[in-house]
Amino acid sequence: MNKCRCRFLTFHPEQYQRHVQLDSRSANSQLARGLPDANTTSEKGARGRRIRERYQAASATCAACPLRARCVLSKKGRPRGRQVSREYFEPHRERHAQKMATPEAQELYPLHRHPSERPFAMIKRHFGLSQFLLRGLGAVRDEWRWATVPFNLHPLLSLIPSRAWGPGEFQQPT
Repeated sequence: MNKCRCRFLTFHPEQYQRHVQLDSRSANSQLARGLPDANTTSEKGARGRRIRERYQAASATCAACPLRARCVLSKKGRPRGRQVSREYFEPHRERHAQKMATPEAQELYPLHRHPSERPFAMIKRHFGLSQFLLRGLGAVRDEWRWATVPFNLHPLLSLIPSRAWGPGEFQQPT
């Protein structure tokens, strides 16, 4: 079975960098020359909407590039330019990953597994309270109290036996 290995031959989007301060694009090679402004698209993901920036280079720009064979894979032999897609929050994730890779962050990370983190995680994930629906400090406090009531009642309800009365102690009226 002959599998296509073209994805290993091309450059990956991680090799493209966008310098927001200068509003220009550069790459580890000559690839980013001629990339126009991004088209912004919104896609529905598992956790809400994702905003992506898509860059499409002109086919004439890519045709003159010496690295075209490694960069652009045209379908059916048609000339086309390189397209790079990046999610809106990707730079923030990359910065956070670099920060978490430092020795200081590695020392502090086990402290985050504190028992008090569990209630917040469960309320956010299982009760679906990833963000507050109301505005204002008083309204948010009320919403938080309503969210914590079932969380606090859940362990208490597990302590109540399934049969509150023993056999023969409670007679249904006839």
